[in-house]
Amino acid sequence: MDEITDRLWISNIDTVRENPISSAVDIVVSTCQDEVRNAVDRPYEHFEMADGRQDENVGDHNYEFFEHTVDYVREQF
Repeated sequence: MDEITDRLWISNIDTVRENPISSAVDIVVSTCQDEVRNAVDRPYEHFEMADGRQDENVGDHNYEFFEHTVDYVREQF
């Protein structure tokens, strides 16, 4: 995990699956087609965001969904 500010960290999904989450983290938000709910021991919110056009993996990739996701993260501060 990489610290962006003392209140915001970023990581990839594999790191969250395979490593303990820092005690400094209050809530985990994922923005991916996959989710890591089973690997998280604190509040968790998942936004099923696609990384490109719609395909069999589902997820949304439009700007409004991205904006909604970012707004949610900002509200956590």
